[in-house]
Amino acid sequence: MECPYCKKEMIKGYLYGERHALKWLPADKKLYAGIYAFGAISLKSDSFWARQRVKSFRCSDCNKLIIDINDTK
Repeated sequence: MECPYCKKEMIKGYLYGERHALKWLPADKKLYAGIYAFGAISLKSDSFWARQRVKSFRCSDCNKLIIDINDTK
């Protein structure tokens, strides 16, 4: 994949979560009680037993990470 910022080739990989799914929350929303992300988009794999991950592409030149939230395989 070509980096949309610097146009160099990006490295395909995966962003892994530990115990819980990664979640994306808009900057204008706050965490409830400092820990709960209500209304967030969950970035998780389909399997309960699988380690949580999402496909991503990293640019080593400009340090950008692009995440494909529709592809957890």
